[in-house]
Amino acid sequence: MKIILTSNGVSSKKVERKFLNLSGNPEKKKVLVIRTVRKNGHDEYADEILDELKRAGFDENKIRFANPFREFASEDMKNFDIIYSAGGNTFIILNEFRLKGFDSLIKEMIREGKVYLGVSAGTILLQESIEIAEVGKNGDPNYINLKDLSGLGIVDLTVFPHYEDSNESEIKKFEKENKIQVTRLRDGGCIVIKN
Repeated sequence: MKIILTSNGVSSKKVERKFLNLSGNPEKKKVLVIRTVRKNGHDEYADEILDELKRAGFDENKIRFANPFREFASEDMKNFDIIYSAGGNTFIILNEFRLKGFDSLIKEMIREGKVYLGVSAGTILLQESIEIAEVGKNGDPNYINLKDLSGLGIVDLTVFPHYEDSNESEIKKFEKENKIQVTRLRDGGCIVIKN
């Protein structure tokens, strides 16, 4: 298992070092970026992801973007070395992952030893439950009224991305109500999980 959980991707030198340490020589690696976005047309956030990966030394020709709104998980996606699971509304993303088979693909690739980099919602999705996504003033609204809030169950942490001191009282309330410990993750930080 090679997992790096972040709030905002490879946004700091610290995260970049940890990511490259986990993934190895970036020039030889193929990256599958899973970006769940409904809108048509230009995606500025996809440009930012591409820029950060290129800055870290990855070859643009070996980076593929997959959008669960537009395609199903496919067999050829297993040939990638790294899964970059981008952010967005956690409830919508999980629902699309389930509908299009990306949940099973991610689990299988992680079991095979592929590197997983989670960004915001991509961090929350690996947990036992995605309930934490609603917490805080900037929490994700459950627009689609998703009932089954179980995540992919790959990590046994409950991580709150984009942590700021102003979130503390709501997180403490969440911890007390759910009898769990929440790991606070600030922007620019990361959690690395190996084996």
